[in-house]
Amino acid sequence: MKTHETVKRMVIISMMAAISYVVTLVFHFLHLNLVPSVSFLTYDPKDIVICIAGFILGPLPALIISVVVSLLEMVTISSTGFYGLIMNIISTCAFVIPAALIYKSKRSFKGALLSLGVGFVSVTIMMTLWNIIITPIYMGIERKLLINSFLGWIVLFNVIKVLLNVALVLILYKPLISAIRFTGLLDKNEGSRNVKTSLIMCGIGGVLLIVLVVVVVLLNTLK
Repeated sequence: MKTHETVKRMVIISMMAAISYVVTLVFHFLHLNLVPSVSFLTYDPKDIVICIAGFILGPLPALIISVVVSLLEMVTISSTGFYGLIMNIISTCAFVIPAALIYKSKRSFKGALLSLGVGFVSVTIMMTLWNIIITPIYMGIERKLLINSFLGWIVLFNVIKVLLNVALVLILYKPLISAIRFTGLLDKNEGSRNVKTSLIMCGIGGVLLIVLVVVVVLLNTLK
């Protein structure tokens, strides 16, 4: 029985890693800019899938998926090399790992909101610090110039990106986990919620998504 459960977990990890890479590949070619002033940063939604994987399986599988997908991205489509690899892993893990840890001990609607909120704060702080440390080296500019000219826009990009991920996790969690449960890879009670809770999650995510789309459109209009 234990071996059977281990095999099912490995299948879910492989499946979620594959989905994460596919969405990364698609959005790489879409080259979606959220903030025009930092056009070298583009939106990548893989954290949505990895976060849901973390909610289902826990923080360690989420970490494994993050590293695997980031490595695949580096050797196939990325032009940022080792720099991009490190920043991708840090960005994903700063969001997903705190969220998965909190949700593991508080598996409820309030726990999901709390975990996503902590993940949002964590990744915003971490990516601000790491961009100050690493980005000047990658871009070949002085750190003072980065802070004065780009840091505010980089922070804004990360805030919008992570809030988009939060909104889409809230919207997609129930459909994705239901699809996985349908395959028999998850227990029928795993991730189950009543209809009212699911609708509230989708409603919060939908409102947040609409607001963020309006903000992105305005930013691109004013560029």
